[in-house]
Amino acid sequence: MPVNELLVCDRCWHAAGGEDAVVTTIDEDGHLTVDLEGTAEFEALVAAVEEYDARHPIDRCLIEAGIRWETLRWIAIPARCDLVRYVLERVPPRYSRLALSPDAWMEAVAAHIEQQTGPGQEFRYNPKRRRWWRIANVLRCCSDCQGRPLTWVSQEEIAAAVGCSTRTVRRCVAWLQREGLLHEVLPGLEKLARQFVPDDETAAEQAEREARAAAAEAAEDAAVARAMAELDAVRGGLFGDQAAEAAADALSPEHAAALAAVEELEQGWVQLVPVYELRTPMSAAERAEEAAITRAHTKLSDSPGDALARHYMAELVPVANAGVYRELFAIGHDGQLTRLTGTDAANAVTSGNAVGLLRPDQFGHPPKVILNDLLESSSKQTVDNRPASPGSDQKGFRPSQKGADSAVNGRTRPSEGDRPKAQQSEAVRAAEWLLRSRLHPVLCEDVSVRWLASLIRGSRLLSEWRWTWDDLADLIHGVPEYPHLPYDIRNSPGWIKARFKRAIPQLPPAALRRRLAEPDTDRALLLEHARLLGAPDRVLTLIASDDETSQHHRDQAERAQLADGAAKRAAIDNCPLCDEYGWLTTDPTDPAAPDVRCNHDLSTGGW
Repeated sequence: MPVNELLVCDRCWHAAGGEDAVVTTIDEDGHLTVDLEGTAEFEALVAAVEEYDARHPIDRCLIEAGIRWETLRWIAIPARCDLVRYVLERVPPRYSRLALSPDAWMEAVAAHIEQQTGPGQEFRYNPKRRRWWRIANVLRCCSDCQGRPLTWVSQEEIAAAVGCSTRTVRRCVAWLQREGLLHEVLPGLEKLARQFVPDDETAAEQAEREARAAAAEAAEDAAVARAMAELDAVRGGLFGDQAAEAAADALSPEHAAALAAVEELEQGWVQLVPVYELRTPMSAAERAEEAAITRAHTKLSDSPGDALARHYMAELVPVANAGVYRELFAIGHDGQLTRLTGTDAANAVTSGNAVGLLRPDQFGHPPKVILNDLLESSSKQTVDNRPASPGSDQKGFRPSQKGADSAVNGRTRPSEGDRPKAQQSEAVRAAEWLLRSRLHPVLCEDVSVRWLASLIRGSRLLSEWRWTWDDLADLIHGVPEYPHLPYDIRNSPGWIKARFKRAIPQLPPAALRRRLAEPDTDRALLLEHARLLGAPDRVLTLIASDDETSQHHRDQAERAQLADGAAKRAAIDNCPLCDEYGWLTTDPTDPAAPDVRCNHDLSTGGW
């Protein structure tokens, strides 16, 4: 009889009730089906887990970082991306681990306070020691006792509970972080963009939102009615506060109530309190054990993939955060890199098919495989055991000498102290120069030297086409297509990458500018040449527009401006309402009446 397989972990097996929760049924086809049916609490737990797994990886990462879903679902999507960046950039203190429980963490805090109590130490006075112990106790009371040891509480609430200032709370939190007892997972943020429609909106929330929208529309109509009433009051001879009071008295009760409730319609911002992780520092024995384990793994891992992962150890992406990224490089055991999605890359590392993960934006191209012999210390060099030549111990030597100090067949090298540093490539030096002293600050956001150097190196504009660094700067700034940068560039790496794609290697920006400035340049021939090279339309238009055409456009604009001025002067001269400068007095009998610009319309009285 066919039967299905039931695979259950030990935790789910015991939570469901063990053998009592196993239910077997036979369907119409004669197949035996084995299911696990637990209590109502167990089924609710399984449903919650399935709902959590169905969420976006960014939402799951933020929920694991301590943001409750009731708060997260109101935060706008761009703000969530910023929060994920905050979480991924923060690294826990070295030589520390998660606290086993809040009580164990409190014991570690008390031990550190006791060790640093005494003259000349951190806690010289008993009031400070008691106050900081109370601050740590508030953090312990606000932590999660079931899952990850996270604590959520604002500094103002801690200060109110202990009876101190927020400055004292900040000093205590900084000390806990220095001692490796606290790790800030997420900073406190007061102004996060709020969504108009939250995720998983309920029927009650939808009705409330629709009512709020109707109230906002009524408030807008009331504001228009009040503005019209104020204009009527001004026409009637009232100004300033008198006109405002008259308009308020003329409003209907419905409009007045709508304006009174307009402040309650604003949703405001989403606020987040700081999220801290309780940690305990490792002892000296545990540190030594961890170092020994690391050395043992280093000796045992001799595959090219392990060597590559060890070389880029500081840049590896944790497996827990792989789902946040769209694509990642998975390092295979053979040292080859495979571009996979975030979820597939995490599964590759978990299953043992990959040894590490790298971000694609760290490299313009996949890094080369680093063999073990290339990772050995640079001080290990081939020694020339032949006898030294006379005079070789003198300072300096001639290249033609044949001795132990001369490079014979590349077998000897200068000592490590005299060895010059490796010179950086031209692409790296150009990228550093562009980011530090040449590019606009807007273009430098989220752009690293390594990424820009890989882009320059891949374009081959410096190595093969002999472009200068100024040509690269003009290309990135949009010269000669754009005389000025756009007002708002939201994606600086995308702008730079698009500019490199539109580059014409045979026609650098400086050469094009120089040829356009020369008076004897054959623009028709240059235009044909640029068209054959595939130049953009803006460049072709710039080449086709000669000086005579530009002067014609300038003359035409100047004539239009003079005609506009003459028309305004004729309207002022023919208007019987305003003075010679075009100003109109609203009330000739009142010296304090304001003057307005006349529109020369007799039907409206000039304004």
